Amino acid sequence: TGQVKEGILCRLGELGVDFVEGQLAFRPQLLRSAEFSGTDQASLPSNTISFTFAGIPVKYHRCDDAEEVIAKVLYSNGEEKTFGGILDRETTSKIIRRSGSVSVIDIQVPAHWLIS
Repeated sequence: TGQVKEGILCRLGELGVDFVEGQLAFRPQLLRSAEFSGTDQASLPSNTISFTFAGIPVKYHRCDDAEEVIAKVLYSNGEEKTFGGILDRETTSKIIRRSGSVSVIDIQVPAHWLIS
């Protein structure tokens, strides 16, 4: 329904998932610090929240010493690439096309970005 779609879009906004000139961006400036205090998923370490985007697991890690967002993309072939908060067009395309070549996206979120 429309209400469900609205809820999903609002949550993506809180998570800071956006597109900048065709590139996938992670700028989580509307997240509450309390969301990182505990986890419902036993497999996740503390200070981590997880969700999926285009079928790919995305893990946000709260980092007390980070100044900016750092995104690490892990590919299914074992390769890793590190970006600022905005991924490159090639990686964005692989994610959106659901090519299967991206296995996980790890995001370091600066603690000072979080709402108390």
